[in-house]
Amino acid sequence: MKKVLLFLVPILLVTVACQSMPKETFQFTGPVSQLRIMTFNVWESGSRVHDGRNKIVAAIRASGADVVTMQESGGAAGFVARTLGWYSYQPSRSVAIVSRYPIMDTYGPTHNHAGAGARIMLNDEPRQEIVAWSVYLSSRPYAPLQACLEGAETEDILAGQARNQLRDISSILAALAAHVSDADKTPVFLAGDLNTPSHLDWSPAAAELHCGYAVPYPVTQKIEAAGLTDAYRQVSPDPVADPANTWSPIYETYVYPIGTPEPMDRIDMIFFTPASAQVTDANTFVIGEPAQSPDHKGNQWPSDHKAVIADFVLK
Repeated sequence: MKKVLLFLVPILLVTVACQSMPKETFQFTGPVSQLRIMTFNVWESGSRVHDGRNKIVAAIRASGADVVTMQESGGAAGFVARTLGWYSYQPSRSVAIVSRYPIMDTYGPTHNHAGAGARIMLNDEPRQEIVAWSVYLSSRPYAPLQACLEGAETEDILAGQARNQLRDISSILAALAAHVSDADKTPVFLAGDLNTPSHLDWSPAAAELHCGYAVPYPVTQKIEAAGLTDAYRQVSPDPVADPANTWSPIYETYVYPIGTPEPMDRIDMIFFTPASAQVTDANTFVIGEPAQSPDHKGNQWPSDHKAVIADFVLK
């Protein structure tokens, strides 16, 4: 089973990339061959734990990430960029991107503020760029609760997805279609909190992990059909041996009044274009051993999600 990486260590709407330093002063050091991407739901801008924004910064430092897609970012992206001397793009309180490399162009937000993207320059001569999108899909209806608490029919679960999460991802994929078509030259990464499981995880073989259900979730199928690959499942393809749950490190012991425990699931994911990048490793990521809700305020980990990090070789 793949390890979880453990480390012991006013809302502002921004419509342009926030510069922590002028692009012209960034010191490029030559072509970049390896890149670490992180996706990180920061739980209401870090406000749910004491000193949350500084803990977000500490987590990003500890992760070693180069580019971070953030969800529930509020004003945290600008704070992170200023503190680290990085760059950020935050078009809404929902999604943001922070990068150690300069942001050259921005895209979105898309329908329902579910996605936004940035073109990031890794090197100047020769010019080397990537495109990264942060996504945060609708949280309702939430399929694991429909299955495990309500006993919903698979058809009803899929209908809820079609009305909400599938509509969100469709607008995002339409916006990045041109980027994917150019992915042999410029790698594309799509990462975030999908608020839906993967069809690769809710397979018949893994049904016992998901209240007896096997569901062909359409969001991850549509992302695959658009030409992107799930980094974690590329590295660790067996969802039974390695569920890689990201929801939730602070609700692991929660039990509903009806006697049903909170469903654990992998809903935070990183996708990439295999024409221009190769994933070499992928892990869930959390700092310390978070105390369970409602005793979470003192956690070093500022989120109710685990983050995901993935290492790539750029072709």
